[in-house]
Amino acid sequence: MLIVSAISSGFICSGVMTEVTNVAIESGIEPVLATKLLVFASLPELVFRPIWGYFCNKHDVTLMQHFYLLAFLLSQITLALAKSYSQFIFGILFYSIGICGYTGIKFVLFIELVGTEKLRNVLLCDQVINGALTLLVPYISNSMVEYFKSPKVIFYVNAFAAFFW
Repeated sequence: MLIVSAISSGFICSGVMTEVTNVAIESGIEPVLATKLLVFASLPELVFRPIWGYFCNKHDVTLMQHFYLLAFLLSQITLALAKSYSQFIFGILFYSIGICGYTGIKFVLFIELVGTEKLRNVLLCDQVINGALTLLVPYISNSMVEYFKSPKVIFYVNAFAAFFW
């Protein structure tokens, strides 16, 4: 679970939140429109969070984890292939679906795995790993941009990580 959390937070969330605006601008999207992309990640949460809650009550939480990882994978593939503003929005909507599932399910799974007594220790470990990856992944991906001649390297890296977990 710590590895999945590291990929979700340290790779995907940090990559989208730090790079989507820059990548959109470098892909030819007008700067005024590119800066509004993150709104499409926040507003849909009003709808997606209750939907995740409903499905988590009806189905096993570990099964639901696969669905938010699938949403993250689809978001990274869509963002990596996006060429138009509407395609970036579509990728951000998949990201929003994934983040809503991840943020709710993460704590439920941690409690199921270690109980409430050791939850502090797991959360501390989780935050240390995620913090390190949040700093390293965008930095390393940005370093790879020049080598691969593509501003979307971070989304390829994230899609690769999401696919294998």
